[in-house]
Amino acid sequence: MLEHVASRDDVDSSASKGLTFGFGSTQEICQAQARPDDWLSSMQLATLISSRIVFPSYSAAVLLLDSYERSVDYVCHVLHLPSTRAMMRTAYLRLGRQETIAPGQAAVLLAVFAFSVYFYEAAPASEVATGERDALALCRHWSKGAMDILDYSQRHSTGSLEDVQACVIMSYVTYYLEGMSKKGRMLMASAVAIARDLRLNRLDAEDDVVHKDDERTAQAVICQEVKRRIFWHLVATDWLQSTVSGPQEGMYFIHPHHIHVKLPKNCDHEFLAFDEIGTTGSESRPTSMTFFLAKLRLAHICREITDTIPLETAKLMRTPYENIIAVDQKLKAFLSDLPFFLQLNPESRTRSRSLETVYDKVPLMRFLLLTTAHSRRCRLHQKFLLRLSSDARYTYSRRACLESARAIIRAFDDSARRSDSPSIPTAIARMASAVHYTHLALTVMVMDLCFNKGEDDMEERKQEVRAAMKMLEGVREASPLTDRSLHSLRQILHKSNIELGGPIMAPIDNVSNTVQISQPGAETVLSNDGSPQLPPGLTVGDWNEAFTSLSNSWTLTDQELSLGSATWDDIFSALNSRPF
Repeated sequence: MLEHVASRDDVDSSASKGLTFGFGSTQEICQAQARPDDWLSSMQLATLISSRIVFPSYSAAVLLLDSYERSVDYVCHVLHLPSTRAMMRTAYLRLGRQETIAPGQAAVLLAVFAFSVYFYEAAPASEVATGERDALALCRHWSKGAMDILDYSQRHSTGSLEDVQACVIMSYVTYYLEGMSKKGRMLMASAVAIARDLRLNRLDAEDDVVHKDDERTAQAVICQEVKRRIFWHLVATDWLQSTVSGPQEGMYFIHPHHIHVKLPKNCDHEFLAFDEIGTTGSESRPTSMTFFLAKLRLAHICREITDTIPLETAKLMRTPYENIIAVDQKLKAFLSDLPFFLQLNPESRTRSRSLETVYDKVPLMRFLLLTTAHSRRCRLHQKFLLRLSSDARYTYSRRACLESARAIIRAFDDSARRSDSPSIPTAIARMASAVHYTHLALTVMVMDLCFNKGEDDMEERKQEVRAAMKMLEGVREASPLTDRSLHSLRQILHKSNIELGGPIMAPIDNVSNTVQISQPGAETVLSNDGSPQLPPGLTVGDWNEAFTSLSNSWTLTDQELSLGSATWDDIFSALNSRPF
């Protein structure tokens, strides 16, 4: 073993000294955030410390963990919540006695509080957050605390399972607070590195499995299953993000041949320690693992896309088109094989309505899975959408691209119409990914309008765009990104001399799912290098200017567009810079 050979102890310990934990009401935390000079008096801390990490009261912590289970756990399924509740109770008892707790446990709790409060239903009399501004202040405070503890743990320990969990949860919080950022990528990279140090990638390797009687205790079984969940979550995130524009595109860390881990059980928390028949999920109802396992199946396809589809346009154009079709068929098979309650066709929606009265997170699961899969399909075909004149076979790509764009719009509309659950539209709109995916879909439809003006169905396509824009206007209050999205699209349409005009002619549900393909007109022209030229009246600078505010709001600091070399493909790639 070469671990720690030629290393020095405590190389940078001075930078992490002074972490101090305390308690305070959420109102006191918010007041201290607003008036930092009054922090010591308001929190009644005895001494000046270098880093103050304030936990909420235990009653507020219970509310936050309950909210995490309702609103977040199905997306970030890396905790065993009964065990987390027990750990939180013990941690609060120890903190109340001024005893130490493991840094990883403190980081997990603060990460849970930060993620939970972001989606918390604020109310004037709430013990947690009386308004959205307070919720955001609390989210930022606990996020900073979690990051400080993770930094401390990195310098003073070899890492723990709780460190991995905290890194994963904080990568989500960072995404919602900052968008796609270096910090989020570093958190996921740290999680993968710690998981490897803990040998999670060899969890079920034959040489590493120790057969002991105590390994079959309920606690041991639960621990093993949680480790499988954590590792496969890292795998799925790694592979999914390899198909998102940005520094990570076209690359993943975890190779499938290096994985020796069984898939986690498809069951709810309360059945995790049991192997009896009837505890696992079925096609007739969801479990807490349904979304997780479906996302993992999609991640496998994304890894294949990364392995087989070139990033460079020139290489892509030389790739056998049959390869594109083969990947497309896998995406279509994934969508058609989803359980009925995760599909959007009218028959499935009718069947799932009664189910959703009990499993109220099904609409959000459906939305996230469908939009993620269809956005990858749009991405797969987008570069062929504008190149019909170079190969007649690309009519399939245009049809597939528009079909998936319309599916994303319908998924957003379906969720936004849920009057029986007012929190669903708000939660959807609050997700930056929701507005992002919808904007991507609208961008595809607008690009098609600009490049294929001479089609017989021009008015029908204008009607689709009008209806989709009106739908986005309905959630403007819930997401500031929506206004920027609509403004940028209107600018593009204006520059292309396309007037939508008129009222909305039909709801989204009545819009045709098919595209009548005719011969492309003179609007689409290929340059010598095979890239499409812009339609008359529209310049690359116009497109870049139209998207500037939106791109800035997503903090694309690592991939700024160059005005001199930007193309339509570059613009679409920049818009696609959001993780799942």
